[in-house]
Amino acid sequence: MKALPIILIFALIASGCEGRSPEKTLERQIAKLQRQGRNGEGISLFESIGKDIEPTQRTLREVALCYFGENRYAESLKYAKQAIAADPDDATATDLFFYNSKVLQEFEQAEPVARRWVNNPKAKGTLRHIAIFYTKWGRYEEAIEATRLGISRLPKDPRMAGTHSFLLAVVEGPESQHEFVEAWSSKNKPNAYFWENVGKGLAEADHHNEALPYLLKALKLAPSGDVASQYVSSLRGAGRSEEAVEWASDWSQKGEIDAAFLKMQGAVNFDVENFDEAARCFKEALGLAPADATLLVNFTVTLIELKRYEEAVDIAKGWLLKYERHADDRTYFYLADSLSWDRQYEEAIEHYATAIRMAPEKRRYVGNLFFAMNQLGQFQEVLDYHKRWKQTSADYSDAHLEKQLTRARSHVAAASGGKAETHTSPAERILQKANSASKKPYSKTNNL
Repeated sequence: MKALPIILIFALIASGCEGRSPEKTLERQIAKLQRQGRNGEGISLFESIGKDIEPTQRTLREVALCYFGENRYAESLKYAKQAIAADPDDATATDLFFYNSKVLQEFEQAEPVARRWVNNPKAKGTLRHIAIFYTKWGRYEEAIEATRLGISRLPKDPRMAGTHSFLLAVVEGPESQHEFVEAWSSKNKPNAYFWENVGKGLAEADHHNEALPYLLKALKLAPSGDVASQYVSSLRGAGRSEEAVEWASDWSQKGEIDAAFLKMQGAVNFDVENFDEAARCFKEALGLAPADATLLVNFTVTLIELKRYEEAVDIAKGWLLKYERHADDRTYFYLADSLSWDRQYEEAIEHYATAIRMAPEKRRYVGNLFFAMNQLGQFQEVLDYHKRWKQTSADYSDAHLEKQLTRARSHVAAASGGKAETHTSPAERILQKANSASKKPYSKTNNL
C-alpha cells in the first residue's frame, strides 16, 4: 500500500507529458480509484501529493467520497464543505455534506445549507437527504416540507415517496400515511426502499403490528439485515418476543447478518431470558461494530445476568481502552455494576462517579454508588454526597436509593449513639423485604 502512491506519482509526472495539467491528472486518478472502490488508495494519493497540487472542485468531491467510503466522516465532511464552497450547486457534494453532518450530529452548522437548498427551485434528489437530515435532528416539520417539495419534483421516485411516507406516519399519523401509500403505489412501482420506509414509519409511530406486512414486502424484494432487524424489533414492540426469537433464528440461518440484526436478536433473546444466546449475539455484533457503545452495554448487562462478572469487567475495560471517545454514561455505569457484583467496590465507586458526572439526573446511578460506598463502610460519606447531589438534581422517589440512605443513616446514628432518622417510603419497605437476603446492587434494567 505504501508503495502505491509513489507509483501513482510517477503516473502524474508522465501524464504531464501528455498535455494534462497536474491538477486535472490528480482529479482523474482519484476519481478512478474512487469508482473502483479503492478509497484507501485514493486517500493515500491525495495525502501524499495533494498539498503540492491545488485540488480542483471535483478532486475535493472525490476525496470526500473516498473518506466516506472508509467511514471517516469528519474528513469527508471537511472536503465536502470545501467542494460546496467551490461549487454551491454540486448535488453530490451536498448529499455527502448532509449525510456526514447527520452522522456527526453537526446539525446547526448544516441548517443554512439545508434552507438554501429547500429554497432552490432546481433541487430534486437532494431534498430527500435534507429530509433525512432534519429527521435525525428531530425536526419533522422541516423534514416533511422537504419531501413534499421532493414529491412535487420527482413524483415517481420510490425513494422520495418512501421517505415521505415515513414522515407522514410520524407527523400526521398512520391514516394519512395509508392514504398516500394507496394512491402512490396504485400509479407507480414501489421498490424495497419504499415498503421499508412505510413499515419503519409505522414502527416509529408505535404501530408495530401494522408495520410487519410492509417490512415483509421489503424483505421479499430485497433481503437485508437492516430490514430484518426492524422486523424483529416490531415483533418485539408488539409484545411478540417469543415469535421474534424464532423468526430471528430462522433468518440467521439463511439471510444477511449485520450488527444491527445481531443487536436486535440479542435483545429479544434477553427478553425471554435466553441469556447465553443473547451473549453470543452481542459478542458477534461487537465484532462487526466494535465502537458501538450500546452493544457493549448490552453485552455487559447480559454477562452480569449470567454471573460472569470478571468477564464483564474485562470486556468493558478493554473496550474503554480502544473506544473511550464513544463511551456514554451507561458504559461507565455497567462497568461499575460489574465491578460491584465482583465485590471490587473501590474501583466501582470511581466508575459510578464518572457515570453520575455524565448523567447526574439518574437516581439509579446514585443508589448503586451508595451501595458500593456502604459496603466499604463509608456511611457518613454517603450522607455528605447525597446532600451535595440533591442541590443539583431533581428530587423524586427511588426505593433503592432510599434503602441505601437508610442503611447509611442507621450506621452513622449507631456510631454516634443516637437514633437513625428514617425516610422510608412504602415502595422502599417492599424492596427491603424482597431484598433482605441479598447484599448486591440493584440491577434490574430496561436498557436492552
